[in-house]
Amino acid sequence: MNYTVIIEKEGSQLLVNYEQRILKVVWSGKVSLDTAQTILNLGGDFIEDETCDKIILDRLLLEEFSTDARLWIKNDLLKNRAKRLSSKVSQMAMIEAQTSIGAIFSKMISAAITLIIPNLKTKRFKSLDEANSWMTSVPSYA
Repeated sequence: MNYTVIIEKEGSQLLVNYEQRILKVVWSGKVSLDTAQTILNLGGDFIEDETCDKIILDRLLLEEFSTDARLWIKNDLLKNRAKRLSSKVSQMAMIEAQTSIGAIFSKMISAAITLIIPNLKTKRFKSLDEANSWMTSVPSYA
């Protein structure tokens, strides 16, 4: 599946597959607050303008989010903008991190998403291929 890179920051990326309307966030290494805000706010713009209605969170290479990034994601992004935009998202695939600490952060974020946005159709995967297959098996809103 072809994705266009929208932005790359500190090894993490925001990509889009326009044909399938999929927004893909690739986290890598230790993610700072600035990187999390830049990528997730821009991603929110793609959801808000209805360019995309499916999200893949690829956390295979994630080591951890900085403390301030975790707090911002949980207390600001998820409870505010993500919750408002959730009606524009048909599904979210979450690829689990490979490192032990990354897996802990992955599970914490997955749990927060499920708790704050309970009606969002989500599924966790171990690979990008599995996530892509699931994404393309469900029609977009458009």
